[in-house]
Amino acid sequence: MNTGRDKEASFTDLSYRGIGTTLALVATVLSLPFFLRTSHAAETDPQPTIEQEKGGKTMSRVTVRYIVNDVEAAVSFYTKHLDFTVETHPAPGFAMLSRGNLWLLLNMPGAGGAGQGMPDGRKPEPGGWNRIQIEVPDLAAKTETLRNAGAHFRNDIVNGNGGKQILVDDPSGNPIELFEPRRK
Repeated sequence: MNTGRDKEASFTDLSYRGIGTTLALVATVLSLPFFLRTSHAAETDPQPTIEQEKGGKTMSRVTVRYIVNDVEAAVSFYTKHLDFTVETHPAPGFAMLSRGNLWLLLNMPGAGGAGQGMPDGRKPEPGGWNRIQIEVPDLAAKTETLRNAGAHFRNDIVNGNGGKQILVDDPSGNPIELFEPRRK
């Protein structure tokens, strides 16, 4: 059985094996709830975690916001190809998706508070290099499925110390790292 402790160790191992700064950052962000939560903290936290509300283990929800050009295209991509579920989609400029404890907020520029411009004139836009990482059991098969669906990849599969990875863009150009851990 894979406990939160096992996940904590595997994320920590990945970040120290030289996979790269970004992967280490992703691993750190995703493992942060395990480091911050203890049984005492879970007992005294006035706001229960999602899993506590369901009566299970204690892991906080991780929420990431992506700015996208087309919310409908992004919802279709994430639900059809990456196994996300639509939690809410109240307006054309916003949707909230989930995959396990990862919640993905999709905003169009100008929609809601998160889509508003900054005081210096900069406007939110898709793209960049910060990304979510999704673990897949068979990276080659997932890559082939996505290529056949017309997905755009930034690179080819790369072998690292912790496993294999590839970067695929969502329809707005936001990167997603697909990762297959090294088998022991």
